[in-house]
Formats: sequence, structure tokens, C-alpha cells
Amino acid sequence: CALMNKAHLTEGEFGNALSLSGHDDWVEVYRDPALDISGNKLTLSFWVKPESWNGYAYFLTKSEYQYGLVQTDASNLEFYVYTNKKYSVKTSIPGNWEHTWHHVAGVYDSRELIIYVDGKEQGRAACKGEILDSPYSVNIGKSSEIIDCHMGYLCHADIDRVRIFEIPVPIEDLYKDLPDLQSKASLWLDFEEVKRNGSYYSIGIPGRTYGLVWPDRSIQPELWQLKKSPQPVVIEAVNPEKGEFLILNRHHFKNLKELDVSWSVTADEKIIQEGILDLDIAPIESKIIRVPYSEPVIQSGVHYYLLIQFKLAEKTPWAEKGHEIAWEQFELNYYKSPDYMKGKPLSPLEVEETEDKLIITGKDFTYRFNRTTGLLKSAIYREVELIRQGPGFNVWRAPLANELDAWGTGRSDMGHMKPGMGRNLANGWRSIGLDKLHNDLEYFAWVQDSETLVEITVAESVSSNNYTTGFDVCYTYSIYGNGEINIRVKSAPQGNMTHWLPKVGLQLQLPESFQQMSWYGRGPFETYPDRKTGAKMGIYQSSVKDEYVPYIIPQDHGNRTDVFWVSLTNPEGIGLFVSGDDPFNFSAQKYDTENLSRAYYAFQLQESDAVTLNLDHKISGVGGTAISVLNKYRVLPREYEFTFRLRPFTMEEQSPIELGKQ
Repeated sequence: CALMNKAHLTEGEFGNALSLSGHDDWVEVYRDPALDISGNKLTLSFWVKPESWNGYAYFLTKSEYQYGLVQTDASNLEFYVYTNKKYSVKTSIPGNWEHTWHHVAGVYDSRELIIYVDGKEQGRAACKGEILDSPYSVNIGKSSEIIDCHMGYLCHADIDRVRIFEIPVPIEDLYKDLPDLQSKASLWLDFEEVKRNGSYYSIGIPGRTYGLVWPDRSIQPELWQLKKSPQPVVIEAVNPEKGEFLILNRHHFKNLKELDVSWSVTADEKIIQEGILDLDIAPIESKIIRVPYSEPVIQSGVHYYLLIQFKLAEKTPWAEKGHEIAWEQFELNYYKSPDYMKGKPLSPLEVEETEDKLIITGKDFTYRFNRTTGLLKSAIYREVELIRQGPGFNVWRAPLANELDAWGTGRSDMGHMKPGMGRNLANGWRSIGLDKLHNDLEYFAWVQDSETLVEITVAESVSSNNYTTGFDVCYTYSIYGNGEINIRVKSAPQGNMTHWLPKVGLQLQLPESFQQMSWYGRGPFETYPDRKTGAKMGIYQSSVKDEYVPYIIPQDHGNRTDVFWVSLTNPEGIGLFVSGDDPFNFSAQKYDTENLSRAYYAFQLQESDAVTLNLDHKISGVGGTAISVLNKYRVLPREYEFTFRLRPFTMEEQSPIELGKQ
């Protein structure tokens, strides 16, 4: 947890205590799964020394739709839980309420809500049902639903000994604060000392995190798209086979002869042709030009691109000579598909089957499938763990800041919205349980087609909310004697669905040591379908840690679009190479999706001991804060079919670039 803004420690009844001024101060508690209390039992307990009523006193809450203990007005306390509706019990405050320490507690025992003050019962009310699990964090001193548009005071009080239990606790034990209760607590906070672990950016109330630069003035990924979209030179293909292109000068005063214009043709990572263009195009004029490239010697598996660039010919007060003003890239129609399996050495495969697993062994590799879940459990290559958790169907991403903002709901209808799931677009996805999908195996079978090929067919139901939302998913694994795994996936939505989904693809985990990334696609920075044209196609290298994008609100990040292949390797050069039948999206993250989904501040993130690799057939765009994702950039809930190929390799034998040509 963290003390927000000017919250600090002061002398209390039992040592130090938390002091809240009533002015934008509170304690933020990470949304740990232990606090997702969704059963029919609960206990809240704390000591408080209130100041004069200022109109707001949310002492201990997990939003207004899960549970809380608050002062509702100058005269009353309220303990509430939310099941199928809000249940609450209220009591009057004691006469000596202000400036005096009091113990306050609320207990839900599956039948009643009971509120206590200073060890004595003050009221009870009937209550039934399981508590709603809302996607909010526990706050001390405010409600976590207050994100924007709150212009008043917050809680003005000193608070100590905050306790939350998933069981009913006798009031005598709470009042005495028996030490053996700590092992039973979901939250146990004594405000005795503050540990300073660094700094963070506060969002503020009201506050939003949109922008084009970070608070330290460094560039956010979307700024590259803002540079590209309004660039002052338009370059369009007219007849690429003849090298004819239309150039429109959008400058109002500059002739294009004042800029350096160049072109180049690349074959994958290599420049094979290049030259200079001498253009004389007046402001707001256009002209069809010819780029004098010639047809290259075509190699199978190689992609050819033409790049036309406009750069400053001289240094200016605002940029150096050579600064890129405008560019466009065109894929040339020279790609020749390789004969995919031709020439690949294949070794015999051995298959071992037990009651709960299927083990496939070939030269240098062993793959283990869990017959209970149907998923690849592990992959070992040359005695090195390559895959820690095998690919599984995935439609969830940690919500983007735009998807957590209430503003976007004004013009977008998700089709499903549920009270308590947030005033934002992600409400719809959480309402139908896309963040809590679980797998039920329906079918598992395998056959060895030849000594060098094993095929496994897996059918499963991926569902949530008591099977009211789900997907029928069928995997067909083709495992070859060289260790390659082809995964063909068919999915079909069933039941309640929102109008669009975050994504459709696979997610797997690799050991933490697989940090080095190479990919052929757009880059080098993060792109999404609706902001990708500002990134050039190319072969890029980076690392998983360097690809973290420090959004103020943690969220999905690091996506790459239009990817032909990606590889991740460890320091010894052992790696996993992934390609697909069609260009795909991928991201490799050092934080797991659960952590990214739960954190609201960067300091709540903890690096995982695994690399989360997302391989997405389709992914929705990012949209804007006030205007959501445009229709053409949304992933619709319909049937999909896609294929990914996973292959282990070593850098000393073959590079990812060489594998990409195959």
C-alpha cells in the first residue's frame, strides 16, 4: 500500500497512526486477490479519531459496489456490502465522536450485517448473497471509484489498526486486537513506519493521463503517429511496377527542391538498391514521378520494400540537417513463398502416454502435454526449459487508460454494462467475465501420422460467469521431427458477448532468461492497429525489459503489428522462433497480465519470473479518450481460424532472419 499525496504518520492511540487532512489524501492498497472477497462472509475493523464533519468520510472501502464502512453524514455511520443489490446497516455516531479515538467494525455472517462502535453492537440488518467482486482497490480515506470530477473534501481523520477478514470475527477479538488474528486476515495494517521505495507520478483528483509526452518530457509511442499522419508530403503509389508515384507537396511556402529526397529497396534486412531524387514541386502542387528501381533477383521467403524519404537539406533552428520530414514505404510484389517443409531434416519421434500426460520426444527436445487441461505443459530443448506454460486461447488484455475512462462511454455502447464494474468501457468486458475465463477440456486425442509427425487434437470450452459467456476452441497441434509445433486454432463465441473484444490470440510464458527479442514487422516502437502507419516495416532487435512502456496507469503495452516472425532467446543463444500463416501481433512483457490488470500505479507492479508472450491474430486499437476505437479497428466476436508455428533453435546454427526465409 502507499500513502498518497500528503498522507502521513502521526502519534496515535497505539503508537503511530495514519493522518488524513481531508485534502486529496488517502491510502491506496494494491488490488490483491486476497481482497477480492466474493463469498458471503466479511469483517471490517479499524480505529478512527474523526475531525469535524466536512461532507466526506469514506473510512475503509472497496468501492461503493463491494464493501465499506463510511460516515454518511454528520450523524450516521454505515456498513454496507453489495450482492445482487446494496445491503447496509446504519447507526448514529456517539456523542463524543469528534477528536476522540473509537473502534468501528462491521461483520457480515452470511445472514446479517452487524455494525459495532467501541466494542458494542449498534445495529443489524438482514443480508443475503455473495459479495460482488468489483475491479476496484481497497482505499482508506476515499472510495476508489472517485477518479475524476470530485471537487470536494476527502476524509479528515486519524486512522489505525485497519483489518479485513474473509470470515466473521467476534467483536471481543477485534476490540482486543488479538495477535493470532493476523494469520487469518486478508489485510492487516498498522501504521508504525513508512518505507520510502522511490517516486511515482500521481494522477490526481480530478486527473487524466492522456498526452503525447511523459511527465519527464520523453516521447510516448503515439507521438510517432502524430508526426506521420499530418506529414507535409503525401506519397502515393500510381503504378509501382513502373516505379510511378504521386507526390503532393502540402507545404504552403516550401518547394520540395529545398529537401533531400532519397529512395531505397530492401530485401529483408539488406538495402539492395538506393538513389537520390531531384524534385521540383511547388507548394500545394503535385506531380507523378518515377523512382528508378529495377526488379531484383528474387529469393524465396524474402520481403521487398521500397522506402521514399524527405529530409532537411540544411540545419534549422528547430532540427538538425537530415531530420526526416516525411516518408512512405511500399511492399513490392516480389514475394515468393518458400516450399515450407522442403529440405528440413526430420528425426523420428517417440510418444509416451500416461493417464494425465502425453510426452513427445525427438532429437534435442521433449514436449509434455497435460491431458487434464489439453494444453502444452512444458517444452524442453537441449536440456533448457523453453516454454513454461504452453499457448492458451486468450481474448483479455490489461485495460488501456482509454478503456478505464468514463468519457469514452458517452459515444460507445459495449452491449453489456453492469453496475459495480466501473464507469468505463472495460466494464463490458468484465461484466461478461472476459478477465476470468477458465478452460474445460472436452476432447483430447492424438495420432502418429508417421515416425516424424504427431498430431494432437484438443477441444475445450473457455467460459466464465457460470458458462453464460464462452468460446468453443479447437487446437490442432502438428509436431514435426525437427521440433516445430504448428498450432491451428479455431474459435467460436458462445453466449453473452460485448460488441467487440480486446483481442483474439494465444498467450504463453517463457522462462525469465529469454530476454532478447528480434522481429520482422513494424517498429522499433510500440504500435496498435489504429496507430501503426508511423512505424516502418523492418527487422528489429530489443529486449523484453526495454520494451516496457511506462504508462502512468499500468496497462497492456509493447504491441507490435504486421509481424511476419518474432524470436526470443536466452544468453546462451537458445531461442523460440514464432511465425504465422498471416501477419500477426505480438508483445513480450516482464509483468504478467493479472498484475497489469490489477495495478493502478506503476509502483504496484512486480516483475514476474517468466516472460509473458502474447501472440494475437487480431487486437483492437487504442482509440481516444473521448472517442472510442473506430469500428474497423475493433475485434468482433465471431468465428476465427489462425495458425502459429513455434520452433526451437540455437543462434550458433541458424539466425532468426534465416529461419524467417524458410
